[in-house]
Amino acid sequence: MDDYYLKFTDQMAASTAMAAEGLSGKPDGTWDIDHVGAVWSEQVLDDAGNVIEESVTLPGYHINLRMLIGSLPESLEPFRVWPSNAFREWV
Repeated sequence: MDDYYLKFTDQMAASTAMAAEGLSGKPDGTWDIDHVGAVWSEQVLDDAGNVIEESVTLPGYHINLRMLIGSLPESLEPFRVWPSNAFREWV
């Protein structure tokens, strides 16, 4: 079992790429998917709790893919990212 974080330009690009690999619709037991969508930066506060920097939407459409059998299809490798702090993770 391997988990992958993927980032696409938008939802349509994600849907097209995933469907081309048969990774759309209901998972078939060999994979699972979490459509995260948009993610945001963290809001920055000072010691008093005042907002120093607002949260902003980061570019891209994000998907978490869990391959229960096999590995990430080669065509999806260009979309792979390695977030230091994933917005959502598998449990």
